[in-house]
Amino acid sequence: ADAVDEVILGAANQAGEDNRDVARMAVLLAGLPHTVPGYTVNRLCASGLTAVASAAQAIRSGEAEVAVAGGVESMTRAPWVMAKPGTPWAKPG
Repeated sequence: ADAVDEVILGAANQAGEDNRDVARMAVLLAGLPHTVPGYTVNRLCASGLTAVASAAQAIRSGEAEVAVAGGVESMTRAPWVMAKPGTPWAKPG
């Protein structure tokens, strides 16, 4: 745990109570030291890959020796959006 320098996670759709910094919450819930930074990136479908690329860049530049990176997604709390019907009481579609 003391070896981790940074946590970076990608998440495209955070909704409801999940609308927070997922990486920082992961640091805290994992019991890592409070001094370990964590940040979340949103690049839609490329969020996880962007997180991994950012971690690799931090390691290559010497900013970090060990970084945890990846992607997370939960569509359970995402809002469900439907097209508005053209007339009142019309069947969708």
